[in-house]
Amino acid sequence: MTIRLQPGSPAPRFQLDDIWGSPVDLAEYRGKVLLLSFYRNSTCPLCSLRVNQLVIRAARYEARGLKMVAVFESPAEQVLQQVRRWEMPFPVIADPDGELYQQYSVENGTPDAAVFFGHALTQTRLSEAEREGFVVLDEPGSNLFRLPADFLIGRDGLLLKAFYAEVLGEHLPLSEIERAL
Repeated sequence: MTIRLQPGSPAPRFQLDDIWGSPVDLAEYRGKVLLLSFYRNSTCPLCSLRVNQLVIRAARYEARGLKMVAVFESPAEQVLQQVRRWEMPFPVIADPDGELYQQYSVENGTPDAAVFFGHALTQTRLSEAEREGFVVLDEPGSNLFRLPADFLIGRDGLLLKAFYAEVLGEHLPLSEIERAL
């Protein structure tokens, strides 16, 4: 059983390169509020839908002091292919081995695909993703049952929010992000 991180605890430190080769060091975000978002894989339409929502809001969030970093459990080359649709205003980390996922206790969901993909919220988000042009693509070797997670990290490096999804397509509500700003 994985022990989930809790608000008030220190955010686990990391130093990694993003998909463009630029260093991303959690320590560099000290003094700022950071949204660290974990996604399934780069071809997930639900993940693309959420990234799109954040890209649209990025300038407004940045003006209010929020920085963002996205993490995908996919190889960098695969992530690069998928994020080309956007001018990414924040770093994107490829973590194909799931090491950062482990560090932040991001879990897998049930292997029962009917339950996992058949949830009402997931179906609603899949329909929304399809309307936005995000479709299911195959990524060989991808972890289909990885659940998303979002962490709001305060200026002091402590977790303000630790949101672990219970089903696909679930993320920290945008309204909660905005309240934290």
